[in-house]
Amino acid sequence: MERDSTTLVTKLNRVNHFRYLVFMGNCNGVIGYGKGKGNDFETALIDAFRQCKKNLIALNLDHFQSLTAPIKTKYNGLELVIDPRFSMNAWGNPIMSTMLMLAGITHCQFKIDARNMSQYNMVYAFFRAMTALQTPKTLAEHCGEKIYHQSFAPWKYSVHNALLRP
Repeated sequence: MERDSTTLVTKLNRVNHFRYLVFMGNCNGVIGYGKGKGNDFETALIDAFRQCKKNLIALNLDHFQSLTAPIKTKYNGLELVIDPRFSMNAWGNPIMSTMLMLAGITHCQFKIDARNMSQYNMVYAFFRAMTALQTPKTLAEHCGEKIYHQSFAPWKYSVHNALLRP
């Protein structure tokens, strides 16, 4: 997702350090991210993949209705809002739409409002949103209605909107 280098200038020489940020997903509900640092790009990339394999999480995902309720998260000045839809509306940030597709979320639209548009902030907000993901079954149990009553209807007209939004 992102790579950069930093240089520490001393009286004797310059010391370079490299950083990588990677994200991976299998399009079936398993996602992970990793940050790597090193003295060269190869070491930093290997470290990032090692950290990514340690940070894998499995999402509770339903492929017929991958997003059931709107999710709103904030991280360090970046606000991410993901709303359910009948199909994918990937208009906006291409990195966020790729992350959603790699996670297996195919029924949504998203909006990013950022004071500081950093890839790191985007990944942290995305993982915060994905940990709040609910399946239609858990949402129906929470709202106290039958599972077949769940739909992609606009949430502003829903009776249970007050139960789900913080």
